[in-house]
Amino acid sequence: MAITIRGAALAVVQDVLNGTADKNAVREFQCLVLRMLGISPQECTVVVKQAAALFRAASS
Repeated sequence: MAITIRGAALAVVQDVLNGTADKNAVREFQCLVLRMLGISPQECTVVVKQAAALFRAASS
């Protein structure tokens, strides 16, 4: 499973760098990295949402 996730993560990074990624690409990449670390899909969603909220608060 980790090999599949790594391959998908590389595709997401490439799309971000090429400017062809959709708005959720960064969030999906973050979830893929967390999944590679063994975190469940449900926990990934919570962690990524919390991180986004903290980032928004810090940048305003």
